[in-house]
Amino acid sequence: ALSILRSASRARLHHALPVASTSRVLLSPHPPCISIRTMASAVRDDKPTDENIKNKTVRVIDADGVGHPIQLSTILANINRKTTLVELVSDTKEQGTLVKIVDKLERARRLREAKLKAKAARKPTAKEMQLTWATDGHDLEHKLGKARKDLQRGARVDIVLTAKSGQKEYSHKEKMQKLQSIADTLQDVSTEWKPREIRKHMAVLYLQS
Repeated sequence: ALSILRSASRARLHHALPVASTSRVLLSPHPPCISIRTMASAVRDDKPTDENIKNKTVRVIDADGVGHPIQLSTILANINRKTTLVELVSDTKEQGTLVKIVDKLERARRLREAKLKAKAARKPTAKEMQLTWATDGHDLEHKLGKARKDLQRGARVDIVLTAKSGQKEYSHKEKMQKLQSIADTLQDVSTEWKPREIRKHMAVLYLQS
């Protein structure tokens, strides 16, 4: 069936245009300037497909190049609709309506990977705040104020309490009370997303908004 499309949609012409850094060439009646951005835009899942493509006269992009104008209905009649679809790449006055014939499973995998990358990029950054067990009063208030602002901006904040040489040695009970006091102070803007880390001379609170 695809051989029908190839014979109907593509006649080799004299014009050839390399696509960015690849060795592939695009062949076209009027050599279009097709950029990497145009080709990559097909990754978006909001691109129209099949009958939802507005222009019914299109040009097919494949590994060999760009074909002559062809009716969208002709393409749809000659592909396996269960496994493939026609996806809009771009629609411009200069280039016309460019489409690709896409494997549905491959498209789903590609979109899933794109969404995972986008989700990873949105992950909140982690801030680390260093305190000592002796940090108190205005200094503690100021630092927890900064932690509050970071949490309100969506960042994760790791509050690390450590012993400082020459300072008073605090009991385990005193340390746990201080740790809990800090957690209580920030509980209106945070939750503990990870269990507290407790060691002999240090402890860590893992907070997120």
